[in-house]
Amino acid sequence: RHVGAVSDLLAADDGWLIGNRLSLADLAVFTMLTCIRETPEGARLIDAEPAVGRWLERVDTSTRSPHSPAR
Repeated sequence: RHVGAVSDLLAADDGWLIGNRLSLADLAVFTMLTCIRETPEGARLIDAEPAVGRWLERVDTSTRSPHSPAR
């Protein structure tokens, strides 16, 4: 239900959790969901919400250093 709530927030805004750009809220939730996604159950929950998966990729891309190796 929490992953669904994140999905609802993303649908209600401009693709970010709060406002129309990356915020500390995005970074905090990204960190938690990235850890949760490492478990089989967490991966299933996140995979069930495609908007959340796309948002995770967007946050990851937005915060990656231009000198970071590609993932």
